[in-house]
Amino acid sequence: MEHSDEKIIFCIIGKMGSGKDSVLRKLKPDIPEISTIVPVTTREKRPGEKDGIEYIFVDDNEFDKMVMDKKFMEHRKYNVMQNGKKAITQYGYPYPNDKVSIVICPYLVYKAISSNILNEIKNVKIFPIYIKTASEDEALYRAINREAKKPVPNFREVARRFVSDLSDFPSESEAKMEFGDSIFINYDLNKTVDEILHYIDEKLENIE
Repeated sequence: MEHSDEKIIFCIIGKMGSGKDSVLRKLKPDIPEISTIVPVTTREKRPGEKDGIEYIFVDDNEFDKMVMDKKFMEHRKYNVMQNGKKAITQYGYPYPNDKVSIVICPYLVYKAISSNILNEIKNVKIFPIYIKTASEDEALYRAINREAKKPVPNFREVARRFVSDLSDFPSESEAKMEFGDSIFINYDLNKTVDEILHYIDEKLENIE
């Protein structure tokens, strides 16, 4: 799919528990000119989630139609634990409508979108924002604490995602080579957000 005007996408990526959602929530009031790409999913809505905010929730038929209509830059299927049973959920990442957008996505989705931009999607530039914690233990601790506060915690899914992240993400040395100045250690949310705002401003200024 070709786009006549150049578009810019900032991709927030990071392992479970790194604070991606908190960072984006904190960023959004300071970047009103940057639109948020909202992923589409077939999974069940969790308590507190609102349709169109964290995700756009659809059934499998509607999702499959969106795939057929080429609405997504990338889409994936995942085997998950849902209500104590194995299930398959789908996630899709729509094409951006605005000149500058930001999205949270898994590392492998970021890699796939980057590859698609090189080979299929024209006039789009993508910039990663790789958020890390000081250690794997801290990320797991955060994720477990967050899950424990839910009405019906799903610790099996936390464990599955933690193990999946260990295999999907690059090693420490590989990440430094791949992301360079796009890595942000999230030990203080306010400071991390300030650093990311500076990074975004710098990237946009260089393009202009």
